[in-house]
Amino acid sequence: MRFETEFDFILKIRDAQGLPDNPVEGESYEFQKTIDRVYALNIPILLCDDDHKVYGKVIITEYTAGGNVTKGKYTIVKLFDEEKSKLWTEDLLETVQIMKERKA
Repeated sequence: MRFETEFDFILKIRDAQGLPDNPVEGESYEFQKTIDRVYALNIPILLCDDDHKVYGKVIITEYTAGGNVTKGKYTIVKLFDEEKSKLWTEDLLETVQIMKERKA
């Protein structure tokens, strides 16, 4: 029997999954993703959208996984200005490209 699990080192979410329209540093939000996922708790990770645009850093404070769904809460600990967001986004896109090439 197989138990599909994904280990995530970024929080990539869209509006419907818990990405706020106007994120506020220090505020906490809820998220929900498909697939049973594993996140590190209380360690800063990147927050990005489906296009890999990086908004800042968050810590996941709690989550539960089961039934092919992961639900949790995160707190925004740092929002990036436009320049820093662009740099982090470029770096993340480069990392995603390297991962795709290695799978091929």
